[in-house]
Amino acid sequence: MEILKSELFKNFSKQEIEQLLNSNFIYQKSYKKHQYIYKSGNTTDTFGLILKGKVRLEITNYWGSRMILSNRNKFQIIAESYAISGEKLIIDVVASEDCEILFIKTNEIFANHNNYNDKLIKNLLVILSNDNYSLSQKLCQSSFKKIRQKLTVYLSSVALKKETNEFEIPFNRQELADYLNVDRSALSKELMEMKKEGLLDYNKNHFSLHKNFKEEYFYVI
Repeated sequence: MEILKSELFKNFSKQEIEQLLNSNFIYQKSYKKHQYIYKSGNTTDTFGLILKGKVRLEITNYWGSRMILSNRNKFQIIAESYAISGEKLIIDVVASEDCEILFIKTNEIFANHNNYNDKLIKNLLVILSNDNYSLSQKLCQSSFKKIRQKLTVYLSSVALKKETNEFEIPFNRQELADYLNVDRSALSKELMEMKKEGLLDYNKNHFSLHKNFKEEYFYVI
């Protein structure tokens, strides 16, 4: 059963998954590309598990400028902190492509104690902890003013996570600019300069960090 690959259902048996999916507090819904799954300003008592497709978490300000907070892929969850806290969303969750979402009502999980609900709560806590770590990284990147600083910190964090100096990032150039909260043209110019200086190489969303990138990291920080 492919859904067992999700961190949300870690240590679940196939039988437990089948029982859970037949519960009345779980339902499934389809979304088209660019359709809102969750809208800022609203509250929710459910969080979602992505069964198919990709979604992005973003903030759009009063003037229409967008900043991408993160991308979420198949078997990752969305809006879990809002579903638990009951606070209004300050972000939008948007389908990056056609997707299928499995929604789970948090009230039912916390109200009814049984073996699989307790496992869900434990797994949710681990996922929330990882999300907080990712948010800390995002805040670190946002604290720098220069584009090169933001790029260097972001690419270094990806390399560290993937344990390799050659990797792909989940953003196209515009999405990367939105994620780093910088101008796309200025971002492209900085990348070309870094490539010219021999710090890195790239092709679309594929990056390769060279040996002297390490020295650049300590220089810009």
